Amino acid sequence: MTDIYPGYWNRGRALHVIDLENLAGGRLGWRRARETWLTYERGIGIQNGDRAVVVVSTMFAAAVRHVVPSYVRLKFCPPGPDAADRLLQELAAAEIDRTRFAMVIIASGDRSFVGTAELARSRGMNVWLVAGYASVSRKLAAVCPLRSRLCLPGQRRAAKRATAMHPGAGGSAAAPAA
Repeated sequence: MTDIYPGYWNRGRALHVIDLENLAGGRLGWRRARETWLTYERGIGIQNGDRAVVVVSTMFAAAVRHVVPSYVRLKFCPPGPDAADRLLQELAAAEIDRTRFAMVIIASGDRSFVGTAELARSRGMNVWLVAGYASVSRKLAAVCPLRSRLCLPGQRRAAKRATAMHPGAGGSAAAPAA
């Protein structure tokens, strides 16, 4: 993924569409939720005038409720495949229709957000894709001209483990013991 960082000075009002479960790699305990949220706030930044929307499954309500600040619109949905993604897309579409933003920041790598990115671009808004632990859909990356990845705790360890498990993926790995 190409790292293009538009910075958050002089970017105009932004709508933050945050799939916290995806950013955290699907594992959303209290510590992971806190680390992911703080990294997002420090790395991307939510300015005065921005609007941020987060949707998570009720399974993660206890972990997320005390992590996400009160100025963020936090919604819970019943557990189910892509339930949080669908609700987040509906809320984002309503916000894009209702309010004029200079930029939409999609914090997810899910392919299902392609429609949200296309809607924002059709309205003349810049679209910034922010990825976390999870992989990023090629289709989503293709419609988002600005892309970056959060530097989350543990990503280096995960990359080293992947290299050790798949020596052909790059780097050197010790040969398995006989």
